Amino acid sequence: MFRPYRIIFLSILAVGLLGAGKTENLVKARVDKVSVSTGEPLRYTLVVEGVFDEPKLKLPEFKGFKIISQAQSENYSHLKSGTRLTLKLEYVLYAGEPGELIIEPATIEDKKSEYKSDPISVRVNGKPLKEKKKILPFLRNSTDL
Repeated sequence: MFRPYRIIFLSILAVGLLGAGKTENLVKARVDKVSVSTGEPLRYTLVVEGVFDEPKLKLPEFKGFKIISQAQSENYSHLKSGTRLTLKLEYVLYAGEPGELIIEPATIEDKKSEYKSDPISVRVNGKPLKEKKKILPFLRNSTDL
């Protein structure tokens, strides 16, 4: 006699628990190439999504890289459970010295937690370039928009 009510209750509980997992916070970083030549542009993309109380973003220092350009898009939604943040940052970088460079993790600090992206390793091949000539060969071969 009580069995149909148990099945309905367990079904509602299961759907509620599955829906709760969708609010997982995400901090993900990626690059378009893991191996580049000295002076060659590299695109670094950081995506942050989740519900935060007071999010504070700490970006990597990009040691060994120079920043050519940066673009950003963000969206904030205020909910009862906190602020839902969707943020996308894109950096175009280049390295003038060969070697194995590590882009450190980006970090989101919140009231309750800390979320980090994974570090990214990039292999830079070629000879060290003079400061004025680092990016010129790649700019000459690019197309105008």
